[in-house]
Amino acid sequence: AGNPYAAGGGAPEVWAIGLRNPYRASFDTETGDLIIADVGQGEVEEIDIVPAGVGGLNFGWPLREGTQPYEGGANSASFTGPVTDYPHGTGPYRGNSVTGGYVYRGDIAALDGHYVFADFVRGNIWSIPVEYLDPARPVPAPGLIHRNQDFTPDAGAIGNVSSFGVDRRGALYIVDYGGEIFRIEAE
Repeated sequence: AGNPYAAGGGAPEVWAIGLRNPYRASFDTETGDLIIADVGQGEVEEIDIVPAGVGGLNFGWPLREGTQPYEGGANSASFTGPVTDYPHGTGPYRGNSVTGGYVYRGDIAALDGHYVFADFVRGNIWSIPVEYLDPARPVPAPGLIHRNQDFTPDAGAIGNVSSFGVDRRGALYIVDYGGEIFRIEAE
């Protein structure tokens, strides 16, 4: 009933517009907010948030990619900005294809309340405290916490991160494209 397009003005199954290629979305179990990883086209990957109970947001694609205009597009006050984005390329705060994750609500105190996500191509894994997820003040890539060393497995190697998961106790799992599943545990 809360869908803004249910009574007209758009397809009734649509909740938000202006996303290019959402690749994994999850709800924060504490707030109900929907967090969406949106794969960019030319230069930028982004993370977007839909606060609980809010619908009809426009994230700007194809006129905007992350916080940047895309191919001559323009920003508009009607667009909802990303909460963070990162540029394409190599290095600890770059990548080429975002994979969305989850807000961690498990037993590791230092990770509690952090949204964890990755880049499929470059293998970078990051977290960001959920209290920083504000489209009015997007966090630039260097503000992300680079987690590759923190999440180094005891056996095997995390390859292309294709998905994340959580269990009933809040434990976080990383799934790589090769079919391996890794559980994040306290040291």
